[in-house]
Amino acid sequence: ARFEFLNFDKDSQLLGPVGQLKDKWLTFGFNYFFEGHQTKIQLNYIIKDEEMPSGISKPENNTLLIQGAYYF
Repeated sequence: ARFEFLNFDKDSQLLGPVGQLKDKWLTFGFNYFFEGHQTKIQLNYIIKDEEMPSGISKPENNTLLIQGAYYF
C-alpha cells in the first residue's frame, strides 16, 4: 500500500494538470510469483481524490493496472 499527497500552490499559476488544488492518491498493490514457473503478475488499484476549485467538477479517474512478466 502507498499514500501520496500533493498540495499545489493556489496563490499562483502553479495548479495541477486539470486545475486541481490538492491530489491524494491511495494505492493498493498485489504481486504474485508462480511457483515453479518464471512468471509473475502485478495488480495495482489507485484511488485518486483531487480537490478542485469551486465551480469545477471533480474528475472520476481511479486506475486499475495489471502487468504480467515472464523471464526467459
